[in-house]
Amino acid sequence: MGNTQGNVPQGSLNVTTMQGPQGAVQSGAHSPLPVDTVPYRGPKLEYLMINISAKMSVQPGFFQSMITTNVDEYYPTLVQPYQHGFKMIQFQTIPGVRSQAGWFSQAVPFQAVLTRPIGVPPPNEQWNLQIVKSFIELQIFYSFTSWSTNGQTANTTDVMAKIMDMCQRGARLICIEATGMQQNPSFSSGLRGHAGTIGVDLLFHIPQHPNPTPYIYHGIHVPITYTVQAGFGIPSYQCMTDLNAQFGAFLNQGWKLVEINLDSSQMQRTTGFTTGQISMNSMWFFEKEAAYANDSTPKWQGTIITYQHKVKAQFGGVAASRHNWDPILVEMGQRGWELACILETPETRQSGLTSATTTVLLFFQRPIIPM
Repeated sequence: MGNTQGNVPQGSLNVTTMQGPQGAVQSGAHSPLPVDTVPYRGPKLEYLMINISAKMSVQPGFFQSMITTNVDEYYPTLVQPYQHGFKMIQFQTIPGVRSQAGWFSQAVPFQAVLTRPIGVPPPNEQWNLQIVKSFIELQIFYSFTSWSTNGQTANTTDVMAKIMDMCQRGARLICIEATGMQQNPSFSSGLRGHAGTIGVDLLFHIPQHPNPTPYIYHGIHVPITYTVQAGFGIPSYQCMTDLNAQFGAFLNQGWKLVEINLDSSQMQRTTGFTTGQISMNSMWFFEKEAAYANDSTPKWQGTIITYQHKVKAQFGGVAASRHNWDPILVEMGQRGWELACILETPETRQSGLTSATTTVLLFFQRPIIPM
């Protein structure tokens, strides 16, 4: 059980815990929630959201600059709810939101999402939260054919090696989050095709109880393709990849989704002056109990909710709308749905003189209850 104590600067932490729909809080526009024709008989989930404001600093150099965050300072606070039966299932930045915090720094909001079952005795388990630092190297490639422009590929060797190493120690992967750390290439490395380094945090649960259940992990690269329609203002995007089919294909083989991570690589294809395609590389991570490695019996069902995340420019930065996805998580928890990941998409449209709306995908899953 996480028992580390930490102090959080006044005003930088916001904790919300809900067991049912809260009429005073409204969510932003979203696709309809799934309807159960028969009430779900599995356990319901209580959600707890912890919002923090981390500081991102830029350290300029002659040929390169480094962007760092102080988010590590908040990790002790994030594990305190473990003493009350909560476990973290997601930790990420709020898309598109920034505010000025100094000459060379910005305040960046992060949200931790934790859950615990309602009305069910907690399992006789104890966990610690461990953060493992890793990085993704970007490599530039060039293509001078008639249908493509230059782009980037990502080297995730270090990420995969550390996941495998932690797995052998009995750890379970929670999520992968970009820390904000970014290092631009030096002049010489840029000439060799090195496009920079992005820092990521690998969040793990470390068992403190005897004989923990071992898990195995599977990661795949999935290009997500969008058609782009250029015009006045912000271009419009339409996703051409069937994400529901991709999600369901692995759930139907007994895997559980842990994370979808966009590794910042992309390849752009141009088909005309006003239309084109862009393919973004994503990495999907799934887990399964090691004892069922060769068992393809489906154990999870999934659904994807489309959420419209609205941000507005204001003096000193960009703020999110007062509407947020928290009520959606609470309502889905009442139906037994566990958040798997939150995926930001490039689908952004201008919704006012100083505001824009980005499409965000909320991936949920829950155990299949035999009839």
